[in-house]
Amino acid sequence: MQAKGTEAQAQLEVQLQAQASGGDCEAEAIDPALLTLPLAIAADGVMVPFRLQRQTPKGKTKWHEIKIPVLDFFHATGQLWRAMTALFDDPRSARAMAWFTRWRHHLRHGKHQLVLTTLTQLINTDAVTGKSLTTLL
Repeated sequence: MQAKGTEAQAQLEVQLQAQASGGDCEAEAIDPALLTLPLAIAADGVMVPFRLQRQTPKGKTKWHEIKIPVLDFFHATGQLWRAMTALFDDPRSARAMAWFTRWRHHLRHGKHQLVLTTLTQLINTDAVTGKSLTTLL
């Protein structure tokens, strides 16, 4: 956490200097694959206390905002449900529900990149065509 805080502070200083000199702040990089997906990924900030003297509770506390990525789990799960209905003839089958449950579990436990990568690979194969492919896109 300390390293992330230091990294965020350095980035914030660069952005504040750019703003103070009338320049633009550089936008944070987003994976190109994510830009094409209808999935909400945002960031929120949390204030974290830092001490000037490391490894000790002594010294003045300085509060810094740390950005934390937020995945819109509800929206992502809805998209995953749409994918499941496109992939399976009977979306209520045990096989379809097991597929959905498995990938929802990955979303819930921070493996969204695995889910996105897998679905992206899937739409780039011949396994999905026609209306099913349109649904996935």
